[in-house]
Amino acid sequence: MVYEADQNPDLDLAGEHPADLRRAYRTLCMLYGSSPADYENIVENHPFTEGDLADCGETAEQQMDAWDAILAPHLSATVSHNVTITYEDVYLAQALRNSEIMDDIAMLARRYDWPDKITFALKGCSGTASWSRSTRTITLCDSYIDRFQSQDLAINN
Repeated sequence: MVYEADQNPDLDLAGEHPADLRRAYRTLCMLYGSSPADYENIVENHPFTEGDLADCGETAEQQMDAWDAILAPHLSATVSHNVTITYEDVYLAQALRNSEIMDDIAMLARRYDWPDKITFALKGCSGTASWSRSTRTITLCDSYIDRFQSQDLAINN
């Protein structure tokens, strides 16, 4: 939190969303907790204790159970073809494409019955992530990914 306050003096610690550094840590924890064998490499260079990693598994299970309860009525008996991913030709988007994490997200999203097409768009833009109802697009800006990478480095130090 000190790192973020130095970087952003207007940081709203009482806001609706967790601060970036905490969110980055929780995201790494959730990924690892959901599948330790698949995501072991993302936590090995971070300051997680064995206790933290055990908690990550428990937390991920609780979160997945909660999401499953909420989303269960929307599960489809067939794989939806209404989910696509687009990548602009920018380094971070290509790195995510090569890591196949977006394919995992799309595969998960295709399990649900979407009434209309949804696109995940990774773009070279300044901003965070956003939803456009008119184009039914979730846009993830490379500057946002870069910001998470910066927090990743801060967690390591």
